[in-house]
Amino acid sequence: MNACIDCRIYMFSRAREYMEERGFDFVATGEVLGERPMSQRKRAMDLIERESGLVGRIVRPLSAQHFPPSIPEQTGLIERSRLKGIRGRCRKPQLELAQELGLADLPCPAGGCKLTQKDFAIKFGELLENEPEFGLKDALLLRYGRHFRLPTGAKAVVGRREEENRIIERAASGKDAVLAPKKVPGPSVLVRRYRSADDLRLAAGILAAYTKNASTMEVEVRNGGVQGVEGWGETVAPMDRDVLETLKIGEKRPGVLV
Repeated sequence: MNACIDCRIYMFSRAREYMEERGFDFVATGEVLGERPMSQRKRAMDLIERESGLVGRIVRPLSAQHFPPSIPEQTGLIERSRLKGIRGRCRKPQLELAQELGLADLPCPAGGCKLTQKDFAIKFGELLENEPEFGLKDALLLRYGRHFRLPTGAKAVVGRREEENRIIERAASGKDAVLAPKKVPGPSVLVRRYRSADDLRLAAGILAAYTKNASTMEVEVRNGGVQGVEGWGETVAPMDRDVLETLKIGEKRPGVLV
């Protein structure tokens, strides 16, 4: 689920559209050959350039000497001799150039795409498979809590801490329910697109499994704007750990309840 190349093709395609709309001549990027193992290999960069419709129209000032001259270089719009030939993962040449140019406010070079994180990528792949019409809220919710797919297709999201509890409660819509322990501290559980009270009972069992020292406990609907379940509440036992693991979405860690 590492979408670096598809993501770059999308960004470059949008840049091409903007270039054409405004009558510009080329797109310039800060790419350095070999700096990123996925999207900045020569083969990948050629693929991205071709698929985005920008063949000959991408100028890479930091690495241009390692590529054939772009159209702006060929026509004399850009002086090729002034472009650099940096390559590789070491960023020392870029930092020295920034210092030479007087640039002090430099962005962090570390990656930040959540799809490169194994657990998030698994959750996102599962969302694509089971909810192909998902929205932005569904994708953002993948960043928080523990996720479980119930047999009916509903999803339960369990908060890990108080801050996450508040976030998942705010994510509830009219087709969702939010469960919470009635008399003891514990996580909130968002039940997305639930089908029946059976889904709520299963989600309540998951909630109980993540509540400390719970043998049985009372669970109630806290909020979510759901019609007809405002008074729902039952005493449930924690879900069996083996069953819990079969429903859990994400990286499996045998013997560890996370």
